[in-house]
Amino acid sequence: MSGQPKLASAISAALAPWRKPRAVHDPGTIPLDVALATAIASVAQEPAAA
Repeated sequence: MSGQPKLASAISAALAPWRKPRAVHDPGTIPLDVALATAIASVAQEPAAA
């Protein structure tokens, strides 16, 4: 497997013009991480099937 998944690479490429030269975090992984954390949290909040 390469360094980044395809989705993160695509988001990083799209947000590259807004990346500051001294940026520490990759702008593509931040929204992806937030979206995944939200999805996982929403699944964890669902009530168990009876």
